[in-house]
Amino acid sequence: MSTNYYSRSQFWKSFLTIILLLFAAVTFLHFYDAKQEKPAIKPVATNVFPEPKKTEVKSEPLDGQMEDGSPSDWEIPPTTVVVTGDVMLGRTVESLSLSHGFDYPFAYTKDIFADADAVFANLEGPIPLSHEKTPAYSFRFSFLPESIRALKNSGVSVVTLANNHTLDFDEEGYANTVAELKKNGIASVGHPTRMNESLTFEKSISGREVRFVGLNDTYAPIDIKKATELIQRLKKDGAFIIVAVHWGEEYKNVSNERQQTLGRALIDAGADVVVGHHPHVVEEVERYHGKPIFYSLGNFVFDQYFSEETQQGLAVKIAIGDKEVSYELIPVDLRKSQPKRGGKKVLPEFFTASR
Repeated sequence: MSTNYYSRSQFWKSFLTIILLLFAAVTFLHFYDAKQEKPAIKPVATNVFPEPKKTEVKSEPLDGQMEDGSPSDWEIPPTTVVVTGDVMLGRTVESLSLSHGFDYPFAYTKDIFADADAVFANLEGPIPLSHEKTPAYSFRFSFLPESIRALKNSGVSVVTLANNHTLDFDEEGYANTVAELKKNGIASVGHPTRMNESLTFEKSISGREVRFVGLNDTYAPIDIKKATELIQRLKKDGAFIIVAVHWGEEYKNVSNERQQTLGRALIDAGADVVVGHHPHVVEEVERYHGKPIFYSLGNFVFDQYFSEETQQGLAVKIAIGDKEVSYELIPVDLRKSQPKRGGKKVLPEFFTASR
């Protein structure tokens, strides 16, 4: 037998031996693996953030909530009062109203009185039983009853009559003014020469009591002792007290010593805010013991067209909360005897004070 044949025979024997060994090894591994317990395959997480631990949370009242979930007292919406300066509805204002309608002076006041629960103004003159149109340059004012209806329609709800013009037609004119205002649903406070509790007005709004007071310091200096005693008596029921004072010097844009003495005494007695008028121009604001004194709001509706200052007034929007009071100062342009928001900025626009 040749050597070549022998070599081929050996090769095939070796090749078959290797194949058999490989087959045996694969078979062994297959049966061994089948007997092992395979671990469960974990799915791939789609949320890479771990789930929060579930813990039992005890329910606590949120800030501004009572235990039963109802709003706490301070969360009750604030009581809003807008205060304005002098409103004079005679003379040229009457002529314009007769020509354009009695709502003419209040055509743009909606933006000033928006959302107010009460509007407090100084009514600078009477509605006498027998109306006499006020001549130009005359200072004996007389208003038509129709003007009072327009005043009511604008949103004014309280007026002070404690000024130097309400008695232009004597006590009879004053009495008829009170009657006309009442007939139109407008409350009146104050008298040119008298002051007592019966001449004030208290209104309950959203569970808060607001007291309106009117004082006149122009005929003769009022008795400060009597004025402060009045405020002290009124303060006993816890009402928020707004005092409107007719005082100061006409066309002066800075308060005088008398105004400062009286205003501070009223705050010391318990008034929460003092607002002034009569100078026909805006004067400064003082924060005294945390309470504001607006020395003059200037005009609101008037026909004093002779200067820029007499045609720029100020309204104050007071938002009364249980712990805090905010004051928004609204510049008023009253050219053509039509007050509108957006007059010349003469003072800071907004500040707060504690009650």
